[in-house]
Amino acid sequence: MAAVLIMLMMGLRQARADVQRVPTVFTSAGQEVIMPCSNVAHNSCSFTTWLYSNAGHLGTVQEVANGKIKPNAIRGQRLRVGPDCSLHITNVTTEDAGLYTCQQFLTETGPRSGEDAPVYLAVLHMYSSSEPDLETAGEVTLHCLLHTHDKCGGTVKGKDVHLLWVEQSRGELHSNTDHQIRTTSVCDITLRMLKDSNHTRSQKTWQCQLIVGGKVMVSISYSTHASSSSYVHFVLRSAVICCLVVAGVLVTVMQRRRADARQQTTNIFVIHVSQAASPPDELETIC
Repeated sequence: MAAVLIMLMMGLRQARADVQRVPTVFTSAGQEVIMPCSNVAHNSCSFTTWLYSNAGHLGTVQEVANGKIKPNAIRGQRLRVGPDCSLHITNVTTEDAGLYTCQQFLTETGPRSGEDAPVYLAVLHMYSSSEPDLETAGEVTLHCLLHTHDKCGGTVKGKDVHLLWVEQSRGELHSNTDHQIRTTSVCDITLRMLKDSNHTRSQKTWQCQLIVGGKVMVSISYSTHASSSSYVHFVLRSAVICCLVVAGVLVTVMQRRRADARQQTTNIFVIHVSQAASPPDELETIC
């Protein structure tokens, strides 16, 4: 029984070691990436095969056979084989994250040459879950995710991988009264900028960085144009006050004009009455 347990433990350790030995290529969505083939056995890639496995697929897909992209490959337009038998992927998406395996054969139908050369692809992606009106008010929630073949498993284990948020003027960010940072796993980190009515936020650039072995491997930036609600309210109040002042001035001017017009009418009427009453007086004097 003890011997069986020892063998199982040795098998698990070997499996972990094998996972750690499989290299990982890190990139971000929208970029071009090169998946290296480390087991090239010929001067040409005529007998090279590339296999692709992703958590969203039921099995392994063969997209390159005999050094050429297969006609029925779903991603065929974004794939090409390099002169060193590497696999080039353009306009990378999160669905491209997975396990890639380069195989070499002696002939088109012949036996395999050497061991397989597996390599992981992990894709960094960022998105905002905030509504536009909330962003205008200064509330922004950014999600930064590292998509992997095995839900953040062997792809990153043992490789000293973690994510962090950086703001250009302050460096690495930590939770405080202005923003909150939540780390769900080494592959999932969220930044929430809180609404602040005491000051106006100018344009800022927030950056999610993927750190591997203490070095920045990949980064994605996001710029905000947020203004505090107090500033918006100040502008609105100022506009309303200006409108009220203008309206008050117009009403006062109109009232004064109406009063002047009434006064002029009264004066004209008095003059006419006076002139009409003068002739009888003159006749009485003559008599």
